[in-house]
Amino acid sequence: MAGDAVIVYKGDPVVSWTVPEALAAIPEARALHILRDPRAVLASQRRSEFSYAGGRFSYSLAHTADDWAKSEAQAARGGPREAVLRYEALVEDADAALDGLAPFLGAERRPAPRAGGFAELITEAARGLPRSLA
Repeated sequence: MAGDAVIVYKGDPVVSWTVPEALAAIPEARALHILRDPRAVLASQRRSEFSYAGGRFSYSLAHTADDWAKSEAQAARGGPREAVLRYEALVEDADAALDGLAPFLGAERRPAPRAGGFAELITEAARGLPRSLA
């Protein structure tokens, strides 16, 4: 809701290339683009169910690649109210990724209440997905 301190949303109808319109409508809002290796995106979408319409999330390699490219381009041209977080960076070193993100969010980092990193929560099968091309 407009006026909330934090709004988390992923998916239709607000996708990354519509962020400028969303930011224009909510002047106090900020946007965080979380980008993942496109090969991992495709692998995930081919297995995931599209919650709004049922069925697989992606049926088309070309469509998924085009959407990823649009997301990457929007993140690259982002303004001062936009930040980019690479999914792989979060997995590889969550503390460093969150330390870098905290100022953008206006948040103070507190020590994690548990031992271990974010990567320990990811199944062995998912850890084998391709790493970033960057």
